[in-house]
Amino acid sequence: MITEEELQWRLWTETPQFPNLNDHQRLVAQRFFERLSGQDFFKPLYRHQWEAIARVIHNGEVRGKWECLLDIVTGGGKTVIMAGLMSYFWQVRKCEKFLILVPNTIVRERVKDDFEFNNPANAFKEFPFFFNSCSRVPERLVCKVLRDGSDASGIRDAHVIVANIHQLYEGKGSPALEVLLADKVTPELVIFNDEAHNAAAGEYREVLKLLRRKTVARIDLTATPYRLDKQDLDTYPPLYEYHVQEAMRDGVVKQIVVTRPDIQSVKLQYEEWDENNQVIRTLDAEEMPWEQIESELRRSGAVRFVTADNARRQQLQIAKSCLDYQKKCVPRGVDDKPQWEPLMLTVALSQKDAFKIYETLQKKPFGYKPEELLLVHSKQEELQNRKAFLLGRKGPEGLNKEDEELWHETRKVRVIIAVSMLREGWDVRNIAIICLFRKFSFQKKGDRTYTVYGPQIIGRGLRRIRQPNERDFLFVIDHPAFNHDWLWEILSAHKYAKPLNPGDAVEDSCIEDIPLEKPKIEESEEANKEDKKPELDVEDILNSLPSIDGKGVHPIANWQKHFREFPLAKKISSALQRITNIKSQKLGGDTTAHVLPEEEINIEELNESVAGQYKDKKREDLIRELQTDLLNEPHHALMLCFKMETAEETLKLMQALEWILTELFAIQGVSGLGESPEAQLRKLHFSLPQILDEFRKPEIVLGILGEGSEK
Repeated sequence: MITEEELQWRLWTETPQFPNLNDHQRLVAQRFFERLSGQDFFKPLYRHQWEAIARVIHNGEVRGKWECLLDIVTGGGKTVIMAGLMSYFWQVRKCEKFLILVPNTIVRERVKDDFEFNNPANAFKEFPFFFNSCSRVPERLVCKVLRDGSDASGIRDAHVIVANIHQLYEGKGSPALEVLLADKVTPELVIFNDEAHNAAAGEYREVLKLLRRKTVARIDLTATPYRLDKQDLDTYPPLYEYHVQEAMRDGVVKQIVVTRPDIQSVKLQYEEWDENNQVIRTLDAEEMPWEQIESELRRSGAVRFVTADNARRQQLQIAKSCLDYQKKCVPRGVDDKPQWEPLMLTVALSQKDAFKIYETLQKKPFGYKPEELLLVHSKQEELQNRKAFLLGRKGPEGLNKEDEELWHETRKVRVIIAVSMLREGWDVRNIAIICLFRKFSFQKKGDRTYTVYGPQIIGRGLRRIRQPNERDFLFVIDHPAFNHDWLWEILSAHKYAKPLNPGDAVEDSCIEDIPLEKPKIEESEEANKEDKKPELDVEDILNSLPSIDGKGVHPIANWQKHFREFPLAKKISSALQRITNIKSQKLGGDTTAHVLPEEEINIEELNESVAGQYKDKKREDLIRELQTDLLNEPHHALMLCFKMETAEETLKLMQALEWILTELFAIQGVSGLGESPEAQLRKLHFSLPQILDEFRKPEIVLGILGEGSEK
């Protein structure tokens, strides 16, 4: 049954009325609404973009509510929605100051480009929302990015101010906030909170409170409506939602195709800490059935297994096969050259894992040159991280000389290797492959499911590059050890019809069989949409998966006991998978088929692969490496789990690491490394990768922060 609100909305779209505007404003508003049909645009708006803009205007002009939340899928064009609303407020409401709050520097730089007229990707060039006497407004629109306190003075002449919430949260001592609060500078303000789920609730609400008296409207935009600190946005529930399933059906984003190998058995190479002799021993490789180790890997060690030397190479070989297929499918231009270069994004858990991937891709059978690989993480040189941002830029127009040179260098890049730097706002449309070397998790609070990183990372490759009438695919190389079935259900991913193993080519027939047609939605179903649960009911999905605990992550309150009992004496150093190639329609299905030839499984190769890995490090180098890893870990763990951190949380995690050093290694904290015996330092160096893998798990982080304790 259609609700009264929904009925009023539908009637309004047929004959829009603006009861609170004067005659002139009303004429401009009606003309603006007519133009939203896109007849004067180079290309029409997507239906969901039109509806999002129209619903915000209706919500404000008719219902008097100018604070709202839009839940739009990654790749759904939130920037165009912001541009449309800006032009409405400018032309109809005569408001010429807009504050865009962003979560990170990548989003900040992307937003700046979107609204600077000399940039080829300027939002108003494709969608000329301004008309008549305002048609040249985009040319004189001043966009000011706040990078530090000295930029605050630029707000006076700016129309679009792009800032991080932390730059304003210094309270009335913030130079930028002082300028924004000055009535002569900003008599009225429209606020857009881009990627709203990232803003820490207390900080965001405090800033809004200070700006409330001059705020004309506030629009929160996100692809993740549930906050990662599990506090609701105060604009929840969304005024309008457009999810990934709808976007795939409508051809707005790429279709996700998940591939992963079928594994019959694995030969594992172990290293062991010999306590008696205080040295590392290499054990002979042994072969064991996959079923024997799969459940143990799912509980712990999945990442370490997949990133082990030979398994890592096998995973990358599968990714390379998918990349070759994507290259083959790129249309040619009039010069017979590919119209774009498909890129691969590999996602690692740590900087060390990322560097190993970087090294592997330069060796056989891959043979990439260093300039074709882009390594991106928080400790990387700023130059490399800047290149990551420029990679998505259509052209060098408007860049300074240094950035223009960097832009040309990025045209050589074929693979991006990232840890946690590339999140919201990183917009590279020719990402064709995402190869996973990390596991994603989810957690529950009441009836809500909070996913950490998974959808955001996959979202980096969802933006379409092909024409709307052409099929566009994103291949994701997964691994059964990660147990990601729940994620692919949430993202409506398609499963490649057979296992894709190292050396296999992607088959056209398997891609052609992926359904394209849109499911028919009955009118009665559409009418009752607001009265029913959302189409994407995460809880029902998770509860229906037999291999997943429907409650998600359980915080480990007694994390000290967990680490005391955690085995540290032995770890996987290399793994070679004996992979089947029988057709399987379901991920995780039973497979007993013919295997790779025995000569492909070489125990001697495994035993030799770790030789020389542990050359003696100088004591000072060893201490420096341990100090760096330990001091960076609290920030890294919190960002992996929540994508935000507080000083209190960082301190709690650092204290937990200090406890581990004292209790398990008799080392008196990070400051005591320099006074510790050589043998203890080498034992810690051997065990630290396992400790940090475990330490980063959401259940451990939540336990340390006290969420698992009884209140």
